[in-house]
Amino acid sequence: MKIYKILAFLPGVMFIASPSFAQSLSPSDVAMTILKASPDNQADELGIVSMRESLKVENNLPDPEIEGEYLFAPAGETNRWGAGISWGIEWPGVYSAKKSDARGKLSAAEAAVMMARNERLIEIKRLLLDYVLVEKQLALLKEIGAANDSIMLLSEKAEGHGELTRLDINKLKLEQASLNSNVAGLKNELAETVTKLDLIYGTDSSPLLKEMVCEFPEVSLPTDKWEVLQDPSVVAANAEAEAAKGALKVASAESYPGLSIGYQHAFEDGFHFNGATLGITIPLFSARNKKSAAKAAITEAEYKVDSAKADAESEVVGSLRRIVILGLQIDEMAPVIDNTENTTLLMKAYRGGLITLIDYLNERNYFTNAAMELLTLRHSAANAMLDIERHYPHN
Repeated sequence: MKIYKILAFLPGVMFIASPSFAQSLSPSDVAMTILKASPDNQADELGIVSMRESLKVENNLPDPEIEGEYLFAPAGETNRWGAGISWGIEWPGVYSAKKSDARGKLSAAEAAVMMARNERLIEIKRLLLDYVLVEKQLALLKEIGAANDSIMLLSEKAEGHGELTRLDINKLKLEQASLNSNVAGLKNELAETVTKLDLIYGTDSSPLLKEMVCEFPEVSLPTDKWEVLQDPSVVAANAEAEAAKGALKVASAESYPGLSIGYQHAFEDGFHFNGATLGITIPLFSARNKKSAAKAAITEAEYKVDSAKADAESEVVGSLRRIVILGLQIDEMAPVIDNTENTTLLMKAYRGGLITLIDYLNERNYFTNAAMELLTLRHSAANAMLDIERHYPHN
């Protein structure tokens, strides 16, 4: 393996299903199914719809204001009444600035939702990796348990012939008890993982998990270049910066005076009066510090963009290095553990009298621990690959 420069990670590479499971679901398929059904994901999408409508309301033109008065005159005099309608008009540049600001706010919200969706998808995939790890560990211990049963039958006969001592038999029983304890612990872990997936899915995920191919992805480095500007966190930070710039334009436009025009009708002393009104709103207090606050928000947002870029680059490079190291470890151990019959060979050696029961247990535990370690390495490598995928935009 070679250490690549900062590269992209293709989402489809994350989980590779075996051809023999053509009718089964890959972990990526399961992850997307859970994500789409997630109540949190649906709430985020509905939140965008709600925000879009709210921004439309904020950017509507002001409503006309109608007012009237009726004044009672002293006895013998004519009562006075009047009515009018007026409409407030802000400086012309305010409306275009507000429309641009609304688009910026909506884009920022959409980018934030996409980032949250991406994080949720990665969380689901991590839980699925945990599920695969425990399932494989249970399968390994199940194989060991079956070998223990065979050994127990042989040992009972051997004890009857004086070939084994009671200490040997007790040793075997303690091994079996320890194995059962480990199995129980793993089943608890599996149940906890399924519960976490249920909470995200919003319903029972067990039927979906039963259709999933429980395999780790192959450890491989991505081959395409990774662009930091496409990173979901960077996209979201850039969108926030653009929204902050839009807010500054609005603050600048609102610092100009506003106008109001209207029509007025009055009746007094037997005469009807018609006229127009003109008002000017001077933002002496409302515009105070708006510009400086908006400029400070832009500076903060731009700093967050630089920070997001630096964090993304650092995490991707670190993950690539971990994948290389873990890949080398896996490549070294896998040929000795995978597709070998270490337990079967040990059983044959024991039955053939080449090793004692204690030797058998010690050697078997050695290979079992090695197999468990290999599963942990593959789990860690898959998580490192997810660390890279986390920085890749998902559609």
